[in-house]
Amino acid sequence: MSAKIAVVDDDPDIVEILKATLKSRGYEVSAAADGEEGLRLVRSARPDLLILDLKMPRVSGLEVARRLREDPDTRDIPILILSAIGEKTGKKSEEFWRAGLGTDDFVSKPFDPIALLGRVEYLLRRKEYVSSHPEPTVKEEGAARVPRPAMRDFTPREIIRCFLESWNGQKFADEWACLSEPMRGSLERDDYVGRRRQAYAEEGANPHRQRMVSVVEEQTTGDSARVLVEREDLHSSRASRRREQYTLARTDDGWKITGVRVVHK
Repeated sequence: MSAKIAVVDDDPDIVEILKATLKSRGYEVSAAADGEEGLRLVRSARPDLLILDLKMPRVSGLEVARRLREDPDTRDIPILILSAIGEKTGKKSEEFWRAGLGTDDFVSKPFDPIALLGRVEYLLRRKEYVSSHPEPTVKEEGAARVPRPAMRDFTPREIIRCFLESWNGQKFADEWACLSEPMRGSLERDDYVGRRRQAYAEEGANPHRQRMVSVVEEQTTGDSARVLVEREDLHSSRASRRREQYTLARTDDGWKITGVRVVHK
């Protein structure tokens, strides 16, 4: 079944661009033109992802996000903010706005439709992963929630997937956490994240996307593991695949990657 995506934006041209882009990948798309209508749409359609503008009539995007996060029935729907607020305020860092708004991702207008698709695909894969690996339900402030699985409980293949796909959403702190100390090059987390952000920025408006396609072979013996995976890299519309072999060691903080090499078929 195709993923369902809701678009809430008062600019009809943006909505049409998003509809065409998302439908080209087979997604089901529904749209609303203001925040109040958007709240009704999300609560009735229960989309797999919401793309939300901030500045809208009746109810702002910020208020829409707040209400959805407070509602146990909608709090787990990923929210991608699509806004020109960075251009208007001079604060253009998408990471700055994502963290400040407390949403799953932030994309600045004007935007590259292909790059946006990469962000969408990452959020949908992450949602699917979290949904299929739930932890026991816990109570928080009187409401039930399902927290994301702790990385220390990931299997070797889950660590590799996290490491590879962290790039797509600029989750470089997660990427750092997947690596053993020698693999980090003695870099502290903030230094590592800074360098990776710089590398991401250098790719410009259309950074490549990468994902783990499949596990070809896996061997785990005691506290060591060797996993051969097929990975895919997407550069604009061109996709390439290769096999990589990862070695991992179990630590007190979970599995960590100790080495990786390309395997030629």
